[in-house]
Amino acid sequence: MKKYALAAAALAGVTAFTGASAAPATAPVAEDKAATVLRWRLIEKASHQLGQNTFSGIDTIRSVRTGNIVGHDSYTARFFPRTNRVRLQVAAAVKGGILVAAVHGTPTQDVFQGRVIRGTGKFSGAEGTVIARPEGQRNTVLVTIRLR
Repeated sequence: MKKYALAAAALAGVTAFTGASAAPATAPVAEDKAATVLRWRLIEKASHQLGQNTFSGIDTIRSVRTGNIVGHDSYTARFFPRTNRVRLQVAAAVKGGILVAAVHGTPTQDVFQGRVIRGTGKFSGAEGTVIARPEGQRNTVLVTIRLR
């Protein structure tokens, strides 16, 4: 359960985010309110159990389009056994700034969803949604972020 949930959520978010182009978002989000779509493949590098239902970890972020490494993320997560839900907070550091996202789902889901809750640098004022889908490979997740 832990590895599946970690992989699916690392977006986090949220974090947890590579662009459809080779570089993450080419224009500042705060100035350009047009939708920007970022597509990343997150590859888990390490994770640690922090308590019975809490864990954290780090991922390498690769561009889906180019396969190049474009950044790294860090996440913390909590599993709620009574509701069978996982909630994660992800901070993704890429060239030009950091995106922070909150993502949630269940360990048996194929899709985790969430929202971008803040950004720094060229992502200052960022708002948007996050969708994370575990890939067939162990500890790999495809993430799509839509910024407005």
